Amino acid sequence: MKLSVFYQDQEAYPKEFLKALLKRLIQWAYLVGLAGLVFSFLSYRDGSTFTAGSLLAAGLMSLAVAFFVLPLTLKEYKSQVKASAGEEDKVLVRFYEDYLEIHQGQSHLRIDYKNIERIFTSQNLYIFQMGKNSGFYLPKDALTPEKEQDFQALLQGPFNNLPRKPRGFFSNK
Repeated sequence: MKLSVFYQDQEAYPKEFLKALLKRLIQWAYLVGLAGLVFSFLSYRDGSTFTAGSLLAAGLMSLAVAFFVLPLTLKEYKSQVKASAGEEDKVLVRFYEDYLEIHQGQSHLRIDYKNIERIFTSQNLYIFQMGKNSGFYLPKDALTPEKEQDFQALLQGPFNNLPRKPRGFFSNK
């Protein structure tokens, strides 16, 4: 075993995690929503009420996505974690040569490094993305200075050669 990290999950971590994963989607939803409203106004001024109405509806739906995607996703995420791990908020992450294990309550998960597409950081988290809609996080404050050195060695070692897939249109970064 290369590294073992134990932490207590906090209320703010899942929100920060999902906000980082959904960042681009939210940005694009705001942009498309505002553009829809502007073009709706311009179409209405030109006398095209059907086009204006269609653009207004599209803009409002896009803004609704921007406003509600994070709270609804967070609610669903919390219910999934509760279903798999129960009320347990203590998490153990063990990093090995070719895989890692996450233990929380009755839930135990093994992830091969080759399934991790990328690692990025938010303000308080290291975020491991495994696909468009999946991943996990490791709080930065869970790493003591000694463990931080070991973790950085992992980033330069096994994680340095992770397969990288092309990022999609709505990917984060």
